[in-house]
Amino acid sequence: MSLPSVVLRCDGVCKSYGSFSERHVLHQVTFEVRRGDVLALVGPNGAGKTTLLHLIVGLLRPLRGRLEVFGSADVESQRGRMGYLPEKENYPPRLTGREYLTHMARLSGLAASKIEATVGGVLEQFTLVDSADRFLCHCSAGLLKRFGLAAALIGEPDLLILDEPVDNLDPQGQRLLPDLLKRFRNEGKTLILSTHHLESLRQYGDDLLVLCEGQVAYRGTLKDLQGEATGYRIEFEGSPEVLEAVLKELPPPCEPAPQGVWIPSLEGQLRRLVLQSALNLGLCPTRCQPVYADLGQRYEAILNRFRQRSSEA
Repeated sequence: MSLPSVVLRCDGVCKSYGSFSERHVLHQVTFEVRRGDVLALVGPNGAGKTTLLHLIVGLLRPLRGRLEVFGSADVESQRGRMGYLPEKENYPPRLTGREYLTHMARLSGLAASKIEATVGGVLEQFTLVDSADRFLCHCSAGLLKRFGLAAALIGEPDLLILDEPVDNLDPQGQRLLPDLLKRFRNEGKTLILSTHHLESLRQYGDDLLVLCEGQVAYRGTLKDLQGEATGYRIEFEGSPEVLEAVLKELPPPCEPAPQGVWIPSLEGQLRRLVLQSALNLGLCPTRCQPVYADLGQRYEAILNRFRQRSSEA
């Protein structure tokens, strides 16, 4: 089945709780997500992120506005093409991990002939084979999160929705997640994730939607948000004493950095000088990478500008 180029469209979506509520949890939210996009959804607590995800997967319905998934306003009919990891999941305690994934594979509509092989595949993907026959009530929070991620992917979805996937994820899962999501995206599929771990956006997302007080405060790319590189960090392998000697020879724009030196991004001549000085003294450069402005500061600036506009309206 060919997929529409626009996977998700929100047009003026509003949502409030309670029949007489005057406060919208979401108000006039408008954006779209195209096939193959990775959209990161961020915002302060209470901004409406989880409510928006519940609308997308069909657990809630908009009060006003129109929301379409795969070109259909009947979101519930498209659930079989979505994988979803909620922020908080109630795992059935008396099922083993394997039984739970088998159950989720059946619910996803996966063909019976493919279930055993698919369950085995996701257990391997998330390095869960050794824990597959353990009761879920005996699993740690980090292990449960990996089972939840495996369940979200088990139906081979075209749209994957992850609500705070890094929270409670154990170190092993944190190492696996970026590569698995990159592979998912390389298959031409679409990913929407919410997170408050801003630095993880560099690994996961390229498109960004910032919600504040139930409204869209920013819609753009991570590249636009972080701006141009403010400098380069060059790291070296070698004696700290030799590195200190290199730093003493450099002009003032250069500053010490962990295991290396920071230099202004536009100073190409300085980069060559740093590298040549280090090589002359026997230091081996191991990494040269751009340094960007702090995402947290840029994010707070967006929220402050939005709140100021709202107070003046």
